[in-house]
Amino acid sequence: MRGSGSAAYALIWSVGGVSKEFVLKGRPYFIGRPSLTDMAALAKALKRRPTPLDVLIYPARPPLREGDAAVTGFRSAAVSRRHVKLVPEGGALRIVDHGPEGRGSRNGTFMNGVRLGRGEAATLREGCVLRLASSGPTFLVGIVAGGSILLRVPAGVPVDLPASVARGLRGSGATLEVQELGDAAVAVLKAGVFRDTASGLVVEARAGPDVEGLKRRYRVLTDMLHTLHTALEALRSGDVRSAEVGLRRLKMDVYSRVLEEVGDEELIRAYEDLIIMLEHGGIEYVEALSNRLELLCGMVKAAIDSL
Repeated sequence: MRGSGSAAYALIWSVGGVSKEFVLKGRPYFIGRPSLTDMAALAKALKRRPTPLDVLIYPARPPLREGDAAVTGFRSAAVSRRHVKLVPEGGALRIVDHGPEGRGSRNGTFMNGVRLGRGEAATLREGCVLRLASSGPTFLVGIVAGGSILLRVPAGVPVDLPASVARGLRGSGATLEVQELGDAAVAVLKAGVFRDTASGLVVEARAGPDVEGLKRRYRVLTDMLHTLHTALEALRSGDVRSAEVGLRRLKMDVYSRVLEEVGDEELIRAYEDLIIMLEHGGIEYVEALSNRLELLCGMVKAAIDSL
């Protein structure tokens, strides 16, 4: 696949069994529930006036024209007003956990299952799975090339797709082997699966014998990363009580078992050192504990990327 420096990005999602998509047009966008000011500005750009619970994709600044915004079909009170901001810049797509006042969303933003920090910015790539709030709407990030939307998912990482999206990808010329799980499907892709093409979406997937095991390890590691990050933020803000709640979770046996399965000896030692520190009153040594948590955050992120 060629570099994506001049290509446009697209969001793909599914509502009520129907797949939908929206192409971002090289300008900053919000995704979230619109404010009253937003709704007034969007009146001419939308075919119908949204309700206070509708989740929209719309430009972050005027002028707004018809087709510049879309009502996604999701209705969710868990999604903040202006929940995230998407900013195409330098050939990349930046995401900011924005919220109504630009200081972060109320219920969080998740990228490939990992929660961003409040107000944190990150880079979205083709195939990233973006979720608003822990139980909110899910979007996939594609790239428009040659008139088609190409979708790339990190190699070896199980990705939950709405079943209708999976079916839609199959119907668009994709070779996509998935295991369907109720309303979702899990695809585990090989490295180097994309071919540059002028038409159709080309995806190859392997039907791994351990899809469920891989999915479980991915979920446990992303949960562990979220717990580490939450405890670290609490420590840095001086909220020792909240930090202690998170640190107690880090002692769960499921974390140590999955780290043993992953087999990264350096990560296992770092985790065991943290547990020893916690058992010997490490909460009293905030700076040392914060450094250890920050180190583990980076190591667990790397472990997730290598699955």
